[in-house]
Amino acid sequence: QAAIRAFWDAHLPVMLAVHSDYDYLAVRLSEPHAGSVVHGFAPEWENPSPVAGSFEEFLSRFAREAVSREPSYPYSLFL
Repeated sequence: QAAIRAFWDAHLPVMLAVHSDYDYLAVRLSEPHAGSVVHGFAPEWENPSPVAGSFEEFLSRFAREAVSREPSYPYSLFL
């Protein structure tokens, strides 16, 4: 329980997709890579993959993916 709490204390969820494996996008709050955006899903919540090096980069990419005919993974899960 302490490890799970420590993980979520260091990550701020910004999007959740409940129609999938409860995929999420979160901003890392601590080093290394504070400010980057990661993607994770159940059951391995605490093993996310990097999506963008900064929140600004994420927003830019998300905006491009939102108007794409075929958004790439994992953005497609949230559009």
